[in-house]
Amino acid sequence: MDVTGKTAIVLGGTSGIGLATTNRLTDLGAKVVAVSREPEKAKDSVAQGVELRSCSVLDRAGLTALFEEWSKFDILVCAATGGSRAAGPFLEMDLDAYQASFAKLWGYTNAVRLGAGHLDSQGAIVLVSGAPARKTKPGGIALGSVGGAVEAFCRAVAPEIAPQRINTISPGIIDTPMFGPESSERSNKLDTATAGHVIPRPGTATEVASAIIFVIRTFSKAYGLSGARIGYAITSNRNLAVGFSKVRIGFNVNRIALAGACAAMRDQNYLEMVLDTVSCERQRLSLALQNCGLRVYPSAANFLLARTNSPSDGIATKLAERHILVQALPWPDENGSLRITIGTSSENDTFLNALTETL
Repeated sequence: MDVTGKTAIVLGGTSGIGLATTNRLTDLGAKVVAVSREPEKAKDSVAQGVELRSCSVLDRAGLTALFEEWSKFDILVCAATGGSRAAGPFLEMDLDAYQASFAKLWGYTNAVRLGAGHLDSQGAIVLVSGAPARKTKPGGIALGSVGGAVEAFCRAVAPEIAPQRINTISPGIIDTPMFGPESSERSNKLDTATAGHVIPRPGTATEVASAIIFVIRTFSKAYGLSGARIGYAITSNRNLAVGFSKVRIGFNVNRIALAGACAAMRDQNYLEMVLDTVSCERQRLSLALQNCGLRVYPSAANFLLARTNSPSDGIATKLAERHILVQALPWPDENGSLRITIGTSSENDTFLNALTETL
């Protein structure tokens, strides 16, 4: 997605990671609405042109009104904490404080539930979790539990809201106001906590914002390189690049894939031809599937999601017997649906003929 001219709502967008994301999106040409409980505190920190709004992610009526006002927006970033989070040994933890830590989860679920209907059909949602969701240190069980729940929610809801995209960013220890006001004590605490890390320092909010922008934009499948398993990341931070190099698998991208990627990115005429072909064939295939009695969901990707009237796994099996592969998904009801990749005109004709006979 090219964010230029797009409308983005950033919840928790006036402090820390949210503020950095607000400013980065604005720099890239997006119209940004930064939302928090006390947005006036950020009036001197946000980029020019940012719209500041007051709302808590736990205020469902307020969120509903906000999303209705900016419908159809393109990007939703959830970086709000929802409140304080408990810390310390779990067996000594106040259970009410532990339960209150899940306000972050409820804030995110509120945002997705109430916002997805006002998000553009090809829009993107990004939730901010944290490294404790994957590896929890002693005393961080509340953070780990909430982060794990956020990531599980993201995986579970993704098929339901497709073709809208939803991703989770899980940063490690980040130098933000969550650790208190700027001071030597805060710096020493963060330096000590990260001394043994691959990159021996805390991350910055700007670095996390770059990761959020990365998953919003992505490297398009239109280049036809999904089978090459190639991607790239760009950073101006040498320490970050060195850190990635230390943990990546050796020769993780082969020379043939690299050569193919470079050639593909140079051949923009071919890219435009592929985009036009996919767009035309997607529309034709969608109409044909609807004529077969299937419900087809809106798509701007290189595949269609079609709801079937009989068990989708049975249809997929019969098509496979004819050497035609589609993916059966167990959603949204007992019959499920089919994920159908857009092929060439002749491939799509072959698929449609086989599907008609199968149905």
